[in-house]
Amino acid sequence: MLLNYQTMIVELTRLDFANASLLDEGNAASEAMAMAFSIHNNNRKKFFVSQNLFPQTIDVCKTRAKANGIDLVIGDIADFPWEHAKEFCGAIFQNPDNIGNISNYTELFAKFKENGIVSILAQDIMSTVICKPAGEMGADISVGSA
Repeated sequence: MLLNYQTMIVELTRLDFANASLLDEGNAASEAMAMAFSIHNNNRKKFFVSQNLFPQTIDVCKTRAKANGIDLVIGDIADFPWEHAKEFCGAIFQNPDNIGNISNYTELFAKFKENGIVSILAQDIMSTVICKPAGEMGADISVGSA
């Protein structure tokens, strides 16, 4: 059944592979953050978190970041400090977000890629049937609950 589930997730997210071993979205988001940190050999200490992520996901990321020495920057993407982009290992956004907005992050994720920032999208899996999926937006990692 896990193989069937993972195959469905790959098809819905348009990403290359899926993992179905984490309990909830908060834990998956904190794992993705830790992966972004590791990808940069722990040299980039900052991680951007959209203020419109689910509050419980932000809280789990805060706990994991503190334990790993990651500096969380929580805010609005309009205020992202592009002059310090090379200090960020990754960034996470929610779609639909905590207040119900649906966004297309294609251009933002492309700009992150140019700066070596790992793009993570927390996406409701059912939304992928009517919204642009994470893989088509250029996200490196997608997390969520089903």
